[in-house]
Amino acid sequence: MVFSCGCAPSLSAADTLPIDTVFPVVAEFPGGTIEGTEGDSLVIVTPAGWTAGVLYPHCRSWSEDGRWLFFSAIPGTLPGNEARGDIWILAADLDTRKIHQIATIPNKAAFPNKQIFNQVDVTPEGGRLVYFQRNENTIHVVDLRTGDERCVFAEKNGSLGEPPSISPSGNRIAWFSRFMEPPGPRFGGYASTVFYMDLDPDLGVPVGSPEAVYRFSTMHVSGQPGFRNHVSLSHVQLNPADYDVIAYCRGSYAPADGSVALSRMWTVDASGAPQRLLARTEAGRFHTHELWSDDGEWMYFIDTGDLARIHRDGGEIETLATGLKPAALHLSMSRDKTRIAYDARLPGRGPSSPADPADYPVEIWSFDTRKNAAHRVAITHNNERFHSHAHPKISPDGSKIAFTAVEGSRSAVIVAELGPAEMQAAPSKAEATDLR
Repeated sequence: MVFSCGCAPSLSAADTLPIDTVFPVVAEFPGGTIEGTEGDSLVIVTPAGWTAGVLYPHCRSWSEDGRWLFFSAIPGTLPGNEARGDIWILAADLDTRKIHQIATIPNKAAFPNKQIFNQVDVTPEGGRLVYFQRNENTIHVVDLRTGDERCVFAEKNGSLGEPPSISPSGNRIAWFSRFMEPPGPRFGGYASTVFYMDLDPDLGVPVGSPEAVYRFSTMHVSGQPGFRNHVSLSHVQLNPADYDVIAYCRGSYAPADGSVALSRMWTVDASGAPQRLLARTEAGRFHTHELWSDDGEWMYFIDTGDLARIHRDGGEIETLATGLKPAALHLSMSRDKTRIAYDARLPGRGPSSPADPADYPVEIWSFDTRKNAAHRVAITHNNERFHSHAHPKISPDGSKIAFTAVEGSRSAVIVAELGPAEMQAAPSKAEATDLR
């Protein structure tokens, strides 16, 4: 990448990102199919022989016009690639079916697994992409209009949490860092701190130093240690309409007990105002994989397998679809909030690795909030050993859904293009029980 201090041109509403003229082409869509993945109008966008990373739920992966899809991958054999095994950040062009290289990240890990992939957050309006480099604990910003890339922050005292969040303007980023602290019977030995930092609108350089706005010590549930029995902070994300509002979650594998401490969704103000609980998680329920709507008014999330949302000011939880069979795991929504993509895990094992107990089938669904109608887009599978989630990401206009599928020991990003039949489809009696 080229480092420069020149000003980047701004994008108007009618402009598109000039990725095809700024970033080199490294591959083309491979074509063909992935064993165990079926559906209508499926397109593989990961180069043949590469292993793709996940599309993170609350990060933006699509350009505004739905032409570009951003993701990370580790290459196999590719002419000219001497740094085999490094992580590449790629942009797939759905118009030309070419794949462009945005950045390359040195990878010191062993065989690829879900933990070493670098998720990205993109602001098409601001023309910037943000990612973190796990090996060096640094945050980088790429200007998608000029190709300039720069390191904007280095965490020297702790470790970066994943992934960073960038505002639609491209002028503010937020993230969390973990710091060690003395363990105890109640606390888990490290604390997480939420930070934000402003960037110059033209140059993309930091404006001032990072600001710390909230600190949370990892807690053991019921005083019992263990990875699956603690509450920790994650999923830091800027409100797209009000950058002073930063959401985060308190993640736990333990069922909620109805207390505030084990409730998941919170916000904190960049000005230092007290943290705020968006919704109490009732005893025995799970609130998971929350993300802001594009207008910043709603937080969408999975409520114990249901599709739900709550207003940014709190209040009552609004259930959008309940009784889903199978239950929803992760979701994303179109810009106008009329279409939701979600994945759902099926019982049993995946078709390509029937002897692997970590391999399991997954369905990809599209739900129309205007018609209370759900339609199955694809069936695929994932593997808990190295790639555990499909994480469907719907395009801003709701016409495409990207997700990650597993084939043997590799994974690939696939795009389902929803045609008129899919957009209009209603659920059968067997597929939907109580969609409202």
